[in-house]
Amino acid sequence: MRILLFVLTSVFATVALSAQPIAGIVSYENNQLYITGDNFCARYSLSPQNFEVLTHFKKLSVGDEVTGTGEKNLVDCSASITSVDYVGLRRLLGMWLSSEALIKVKDFKTLSFYPLDRAPTGTMGVTAISPYPVDYVYSITPSEGKEWVLFLSDSKKTLFATISVSKGSAIMKIYDSENGTVIKTLRLTKWGGVSK
Repeated sequence: MRILLFVLTSVFATVALSAQPIAGIVSYENNQLYITGDNFCARYSLSPQNFEVLTHFKKLSVGDEVTGTGEKNLVDCSASITSVDYVGLRRLLGMWLSSEALIKVKDFKTLSFYPLDRAPTGTMGVTAISPYPVDYVYSITPSEGKEWVLFLSDSKKTLFATISVSKGSAIMKIYDSENGTVIKTLRLTKWGGVSK
């Protein structure tokens, strides 16, 4: 009986600690980072397994979504994270206005780009929002510094960009996928309230 119990415990521990995708919504308590749990644990305390992951953790805020790779320990409801693969930034959600467009970030995966139609010169610069948006599926990955890497895909193409977000403003740089030069810089202002 003891041997069977030992074998079952070993198998359970191996399954619990094997590398796997780990995802959830971020929360903090007493300077400890947690993500939402699953059927086994209500939440998991996260521990970075390298300096790069630690750096990415420091850029996350409460309510962000994180997807990474690591090992869960179901005994103490902890997770050791070896890489952060994707993030969803809560502070990016909502409406953003630039000189060229209104951008509506609906959730952690989709956004709509509404071009601004410029009025003719002499009409006090009045603009109208196009009723025909370009809808994108997007994903955000960590990078060095304050910027995040952003991939935007519509039915025709995929764009590569970086974005840095601060309270009430953001800067998005869109790059030429062939030579890596910046082809457009959008200075964005949060419209209709600022997320914390």
